[in-house]
Amino acid sequence: MSARAMWKMLHLLYTLKPGVTSLSTQELAAAGIDCGPDTLTPLEQTGAVVNQGGNYSLTPPALGILQTCVVSNRRWPGSDMWVDYPEVFVVMPFSQPWSDTVYQTMLKPAIEGAEFACVRGDTPVRVGDLTQTIWNALMRAGLIVADVSAANMNVFYEIGLAHALGKDVFILKQKAAQIPADFGGVHYYEYDLNDLDAGREALRTEIKKWGEENAVKGVKSIRDR
Repeated sequence: MSARAMWKMLHLLYTLKPGVTSLSTQELAAAGIDCGPDTLTPLEQTGAVVNQGGNYSLTPPALGILQTCVVSNRRWPGSDMWVDYPEVFVVMPFSQPWSDTVYQTMLKPAIEGAEFACVRGDTPVRVGDLTQTIWNALMRAGLIVADVSAANMNVFYEIGLAHALGKDVFILKQKAAQIPADFGGVHYYEYDLNDLDAGREALRTEIKKWGEENAVKGVKSIRDR
């Protein structure tokens, strides 16, 4: 099964110009989609597309999904999207002198105090390359907490991945830190490095509120059956 070819075909069919509702076998082949058993047949069997005389079009259910959700290519097998599961993935620089103190004193206790599991970028078991490990953690987490107090390319990259996946992200920064220009219009939470107890309680309250609004306990009861 060619996952990339199926992904490509779905979006080609979805983004046709107004008035055009199907593509012929020849048109699909010219666009690089020419393997029936691995691409066309599976999409037909799952009810995503219909073949009428060699012309392929989206079925109404598939069209409805694409109108509501961004369907991305599955980069690695086994990484399923979990939505609103009570687990927080923490994105932060690890090499700053304050990193461990902020994590151990403020972030981890706040997250666990809100009854969420807490996972930091350097704690998941490595699966394949590092990008795959981070991807899997982002796919599973219900909420992302990211500290941008120090400019860090890995942190920015992981925030970008989280946004692309549609995950909610809490952006944190220290009071003395300048927020990057790209985050200028984003709501963020500010904390005082000299008063981590106050930051911990404020963050715990916000995470708990987010969990209640998104019914994470109900999600957990379903996922953990």
